[in-house]
Amino acid sequence: DALFRHENMDLTDEDILAACRAMNPADPTTVRRQMEGNGQGFVLRETAGRLKANRWLLEHANVVIEGQQPAPAAEEAPKAE
Repeated sequence: DALFRHENMDLTDEDILAACRAMNPADPTTVRRQMEGNGQGFVLRETAGRLKANRWLLEHANVVIEGQQPAPAAEEAPKAE
């Protein structure tokens, strides 16, 4: 939630449908209709926001496994001899 707010993210219809797809890949529109119809639209928006923030985090993460040397960046690739 904090990352979503910090990055000033906004939710789109596609973000909402992505959250619905995560809950039911076969029929996301029914999930949306049922949740909004049952007064759970806020839960759906919270879920979509968290999913969007998690995707952003994965796209911007630099994962380093302890004990392993990091892979060289593209500009630091070894030169052929």
